[in-house]
Amino acid sequence: MEIFLIIIMVLMILGSLYSLNAKDLLSAVISYGIVGFGLVIAFLLLQAPDLAFVQVVVEVATLIIMIATIKNTQHEINEPKTKQAVYYVVTLIFALVFILILDRTTGCLSQFGADTMRMARPYIEGAQQ
Repeated sequence: MEIFLIIIMVLMILGSLYSLNAKDLLSAVISYGIVGFGLVIAFLLLQAPDLAFVQVVVEVATLIIMIATIKNTQHEINEPKTKQAVYYVVTLIFALVFILILDRTTGCLSQFGADTMRMARPYIEGAQQ
């Protein structure tokens, strides 16, 4: 589990560094999204699915608003087709890595409804009496 957390943290750091040095605003926002979704996976690794759920909702809403704003305010820029293809390939690789790590991290969560807190058992047993 620690190796996945280290990989996610490195990807988050790389995403944040790229967002600081990005040439255009849209790629900066997308790399900022890498940091947010990396945080979701980190929360899942740390067995905090409630925080991960809230982070997903906030991150998706924020990215949709930011990307829509950028698309509505910027003019169309004609980039070479090879440069666009590289962007698509890199985005696909990042998405596949995040999906793979997300699949691995959700496997280490406890079953739904299982009490994982050691403090919960006395309260549950006391409530049954």
